[in-house]
Amino acid sequence: CASLHRYISFFSGQPLPKFLKGVEKVSKLMKEYNSNSTLLVNLVYQQAAVNFSGSGGASTGPAYLNGDFCDYNKIEQQFQEKTHSILHEQMNLMQTILAYHFAHYDTGWKSSEKIHVCGGGSIFKGFIFQYIHIFYRGLTAIALSRNENDKRKYAAAVKACIKVLKIGRKKSPLNLSHQSYLLEAELAVTKKRYAFAERLFMLSIEHAASAGILHEHALAHERFGFYYMMRNNHEAAYEQIRVARDLYAKWGE
Repeated sequence: CASLHRYISFFSGQPLPKFLKGVEKVSKLMKEYNSNSTLLVNLVYQQAAVNFSGSGGASTGPAYLNGDFCDYNKIEQQFQEKTHSILHEQMNLMQTILAYHFAHYDTGWKSSEKIHVCGGGSIFKGFIFQYIHIFYRGLTAIALSRNENDKRKYAAAVKACIKVLKIGRKKSPLNLSHQSYLLEAELAVTKKRYAFAERLFMLSIEHAASAGILHEHALAHERFGFYYMMRNNHEAAYEQIRVARDLYAKWGE
């Protein structure tokens, strides 16, 4: 229960210093009671939070789950998906999220492919983690579609992710509306439906603010800012990026 509470705290946008204090406390209890399997998953979240906070402990850069608390490659070698599926899925989820935020999209896509949520083979199916993964998988596919030759593959992935997120939005509008609208906005930009995209960006920002999910509220402003940069509206871009910066700072303070 304590571990699940930590996961939800992270994804709900709890400020990182508070999250890290909580996760350190839980890790100590897990060590005391020899809950080693659950501890490994907890350490994945601890490493991700350290990477995001920039507080040190990331040995290969913030985009990768390698550092003082977690070694992605070592864990992949020691634990196969069938022997520790929870660890495998959570680790690849966090690697996908980190890689997207720090613009290592190929790494994020590879981690996302290991989860297989769209195919229904993941232990995440039916839980909030499914939709969180789908959101970042879709954003990663959008990013890759701008530079890769295989645009059809990534376009199909984006559409599949939006379909799943729309279902999630109906089930949990408070938690998932901002993700669905942001991914739809990014897709609208690729189709040059700019007026529609702007409405969707604003809806994503509005719903993320209502949900109080700091890092994804910041992300919505950030992506809206990059949209305005692409449209050469530098004044509007600056304002969106400034707000994103303030929200990220609040998340990390």
